[in-house]
Amino acid sequence: MSNPKAIFFTAALFPQFIDINLSIWPQLMVLSVTMMTLSFLALTFLATASSKLSSKVGKKFSKFFDRLTGSIFILFGITLIAARR
Repeated sequence: MSNPKAIFFTAALFPQFIDINLSIWPQLMVLSVTMMTLSFLALTFLATASSKLSSKVGKKFSKFFDRLTGSIFILFGITLIAARR
């Protein structure tokens, strides 16, 4: 309920795979379990890959990347402030 994007995504995706001649609830359950399983597997893969990658990438690159992304977010903030005037 706290993420309306997920609700809109589900509301747009699920009707394409539901047969109106059959019972709705079993179909929704199968679709929900399938979506949750695929999401879990994708997130598990990403966590495992990032863990293995971070152990191979040195602290020097990690520090550089943190500074780069931080600078980009600061630039975005400055751009937003300038755009409001």
